[in-house]
Amino acid sequence: MKKIITKEITCPFCPLLCDDVNITYKNKKFKVNNLKNKECVKKFESFNINNKSALTPKIKNKVSSYNDAILKSKLLIKKSNEIGILNRGADVASIRSAINLCSQINANFDHINSKYFFDNMNIVQRTGFVATTLMEVKNRADTILVFGNNVFNKAPRLIEKILAPDSSLYTKKNARKVFLIGQFSQKDINNLKKNLQVINVKIKINEIPKFLESINSNINKKDRLSKILATLKTALQKSKYVTAIYSSSDFFSTGISGDIVNSITQFICNLNTTIRAACLPIAGNLGDASNNQVATWLTGFPVRFKGVDGIFKHDREAYDVTKLIENKEIDLAIHLNSLSLEKINLNKKIKNIVIGHPQTTCSSPPDIFIPVGIPGIDSDGIMFRTDNVVSMPLKSFRDLEMPLLNQVIDKMV
Repeated sequence: MKKIITKEITCPFCPLLCDDVNITYKNKKFKVNNLKNKECVKKFESFNINNKSALTPKIKNKVSSYNDAILKSKLLIKKSNEIGILNRGADVASIRSAINLCSQINANFDHINSKYFFDNMNIVQRTGFVATTLMEVKNRADTILVFGNNVFNKAPRLIEKILAPDSSLYTKKNARKVFLIGQFSQKDINNLKKNLQVINVKIKINEIPKFLESINSNINKKDRLSKILATLKTALQKSKYVTAIYSSSDFFSTGISGDIVNSITQFICNLNTTIRAACLPIAGNLGDASNNQVATWLTGFPVRFKGVDGIFKHDREAYDVTKLIENKEIDLAIHLNSLSLEKINLNKKIKNIVIGHPQTTCSSPPDIFIPVGIPGIDSDGIMFRTDNVVSMPLKSFRDLEMPLLNQVIDKMV
């Protein structure tokens, strides 16, 4: 009799790390039973094995054994003068292993989303900012400012779980006011309006700093934006707990993302002179928060560092692995992917090792491909939520009889 598994698990594929996902695993396929959000269901079930899944290691696009693929990888590492390790999504254990490998082989280490990390890092390093947690927002926030245009795609259940939950300790849904500041889709606006008081402030992303400055100025005009400003100003004055939610990647295309993040965090700091206010940055969905936590513990730097004879050196430009790959400034790129469904764009003019889950796809066949399990599906593990204060346990339910990412990396040292 074939085994049927039904259990609640933690989903590793977005920064919320929701731990209430009910799945059934039957006949080597799994399905999500309880989520209303179709995007979440589609993404999770995309990791089911199909006839295109890569289940065996390959060397030069020819089937190989795990031992041979690892030995060949070690040989490529030994022959290479300059190596880049690019994290495309991994759990805590795999990041630790990757950084250990980086130290042993004097490699450059980076995360695929690192270009979006620095705006928040700059604020932390220079002035600091007031941050909050997902549960604080869920239970206490009565006025929420959401900035950007793509936050709800990065965290698809943010509305359901945090902004308009079924239950909250202190703040009732119908008493919560949400201001959408930026360029949000009508779908997001409609979803929020089902349960909350929502005001859409449609402005260009690069106008956010100017908009925030105008809140404290005298408002005498009678146009629509001035009326919204007056409404927002009144809401802030009456609020007991204000939260600003944003994802810095939403601002990147403006060229002034640092200024935008700074304007939001400074605005919240200023509010704290009279009321409780805090920021909730939303991280990327490729284990960004886990990467930053682990790398900072082990090296003192979150990304873009290099192992140099037992120590680590950091340089935002020199150790940008994505650019090093594009510019052929390294001999070998090692791509680590246990979470992403994005196609990996390989530079065929350098050597490439891809260690990824079975659904991994590449623009061209890598020199070596080694399939590994997915944390939260094929292996237990730990990842950090977007608020950086909670590490969530991941539990496996599928057995593909293939090694884990950290196990493969450890054998390359």
